[in-house]
Amino acid sequence: MTTQTTDSAVRPEPTDEFLAVLREFLPALPADERPAPDGALASYGLDSLGSISLMLALEETFDMTFPEEQLSADTFRTVGSLWQAVHELRQAQ
Repeated sequence: MTTQTTDSAVRPEPTDEFLAVLREFLPALPADERPAPDGALASYGLDSLGSISLMLALEETFDMTFPEEQLSADTFRTVGSLWQAVHELRQAQ
């Protein structure tokens, strides 16, 4: 697994499983394109209802629950911010 460097941290690249779930909720993402880590989820077509459905799909897929403090616009702002939250929750299990 490759990693990506951010301002102050290194985080693993999103997994194929994460990206497959994510893709289902991004209608504006071309089928042959991988979403950019800093790509705004809204720019790929994710709306507020889609965010809730995406959260539920991720919770089911990864057998986890988003804590209330992570249910924010910041968590669901970009591909990278959402992956960071999922990655941290999986590591905590």
